[in-house]
Amino acid sequence: MTCKDCLHYEACNANYENFDIAEIPEYVSCGFFAARSEWVHLPCKVGDILYFVKNNTDACCPSCDKYDGYDTYCYLKNISYPGIAETPVCNKQFMEIVECTADLMMIVKNINKFGKTVFLTREEAEKALEDVKC
Repeated sequence: MTCKDCLHYEACNANYENFDIAEIPEYVSCGFFAARSEWVHLPCKVGDILYFVKNNTDACCPSCDKYDGYDTYCYLKNISYPGIAETPVCNKQFMEIVECTADLMMIVKNINKFGKTVFLTREEAEKALEDVKC
């Protein structure tokens, strides 16, 4: 790895303006080296408000009601068929917007859903909800 592969390259380069750090040989190790390839840019910050377009199964079908109100049937169906999780399984289910405060696990778990079912603004979520209803 070279200095240009480091997350701190720009900062180091600014500190050593009379010296071109790009010329440092690869075998020279740096205690501050952090490979850019190991860092990821998150779509939001911890503590931001996120808006999920989700399938509400609270008043679900009779198959679910016999499990003490817990939607076991639809939950298991959604686990077995993940594509169904984003759409109502029975006529008592409906799509809704759920507002949540982001924590790190929530961001990482839903990283591939941003812009699809997870949104940074309520307006984006409402537009996606309208698209789902059509």
